Amino acid sequence: MIDNWPAMIAVADALLEHGTLDGQEVDRLMQASGLALADIDRVFLTGGSSFVPAVRRIFVDRFGAAKVTGGDELTSVATGLALRAREQWPDDRDSAETPSAGR
Repeated sequence: MIDNWPAMIAVADALLEHGTLDGQEVDRLMQASGLALADIDRVFLTGGSSFVPAVRRIFVDRFGAAKVTGGDELTSVATGLALRAREQWPDDRDSAETPSAGR
């Protein structure tokens, strides 16, 4: 289990910011996070790009096929964002306006 979630979030943020994903970028970001490949229990690939064999290969080559998984690739990002929003703004859902059927 990874206890260093801020480092993992930083890795994901950096991947998004750079807009590139290749093996060297993953290696660089892992090094910058202070995590070793052995520290990773599971790599969960999600989103449409997780279907691209070259993307999957980047992670399989580094972490091993047994650690690379995925699921609900086309809906898990939206589900995760909704769950995170509920955690971050728990009181907002009660005060949100519900649109009228006639509008």
